[in-house]
Amino acid sequence: MAKYSLEFKMKIVTEYLSGGIGMNPLSRKYGFKDKNQVRKWIHAYQTLGIEGLKRSRKNKTYSVEYKIEAITMYEASEKSYQDVANELGLNNPSLIARWRTEYHQYGIEGLSRKQGRPSLSKKDHNIKAQSITSSKPVEITDLELANKRIKELEYELKMQKIKNEYLELLRSLRLEKKRKTRQESSTSSEDKKNTP
Repeated sequence: MAKYSLEFKMKIVTEYLSGGIGMNPLSRKYGFKDKNQVRKWIHAYQTLGIEGLKRSRKNKTYSVEYKIEAITMYEASEKSYQDVANELGLNNPSLIARWRTEYHQYGIEGLSRKQGRPSLSKKDHNIKAQSITSSKPVEITDLELANKRIKELEYELKMQKIKNEYLELLRSLRLEKKRKTRQESSTSSEDKKNTP
């Protein structure tokens, strides 16, 4: 994927925002296959300002809770990945799609997995050194495995509770909005009846 400079992105966004040219002609002018890239830059600029167009020089890490919030927000609404990313201040909507896929394939563990090759911790180094020096393999006891599994399940339960609370809150907000809309429409229809 080509890397574009901040100046180039700003030039395109400024040209679009000046109102002289639409996304499709602008995309053709600069040799893009379609308007998607231009649209992403415009949305990023409109929601996050110039920060939305800057490339991140370091890999940013997001908590599992943050990822679940993004996934839930996407699944509980009819918003696009771009809209959800804009609300959360992300300039890369494809992250939400990837998190969603990982969550549906692997559950909570999928969201907490590190990308790339895992590093060896101090404990791993000791186990590796121990297994090299001794001929018998290092065994993890059933109790350790059970404790590890209990912690994983407790974490999954906690995440599920958070997700359920979020969905319930979202549902109640939607119901409240519908109720207010109905009240306003019934009030306005009564006013029309009472007016001669």
